[in-house]
Amino acid sequence: MGPPSSHSGAPSGPTTSAPAVATAAPAATASASSGQTAGSAVYSAILVGRLDHWLPKLVPDGALVNSASLRDSPRQILELPDAVRTGIVESFSRSLHVVFLAGIPACVIAFILAWRVPEYPLRSSQSAPADGDTVADSDSALDAMPVPVH
Repeated sequence: MGPPSSHSGAPSGPTTSAPAVATAAPAATASASSGQTAGSAVYSAILVGRLDHWLPKLVPDGALVNSASLRDSPRQILELPDAVRTGIVESFSRSLHVVFLAGIPACVIAFILAWRVPEYPLRSSQSAPADGDTVADSDSALDAMPVPVH
């Protein structure tokens, strides 16, 4: 086997080495996890902020209820009087509605960005690459497309 460029039908340009792929997978997982964490923090803050707005308005006077006590023990909601429980459930309903409305822009942005991701054809062979360091060292008829590295 010669260098990747000596293959007939081998793509020209950079190829992705096995160590680069092994490094990219955990990096992708880490960035997805940090995105989930940031999203949870933002939407939780919206939920708690709306609960703090709706609870005093919808729970009858005299009931000492705040979002922190409900978060610590949701089971205690079942033990409350009917009027208080109805106010709490309605507060959660209205607060979750705002959370879903706040998620619409993020979904639209993600949808638009997904259309901008370049499409690379998958290889048609099921054989694994040879024991070389690069994907282009494979003996398959169709080598993998090069992946641009930024």
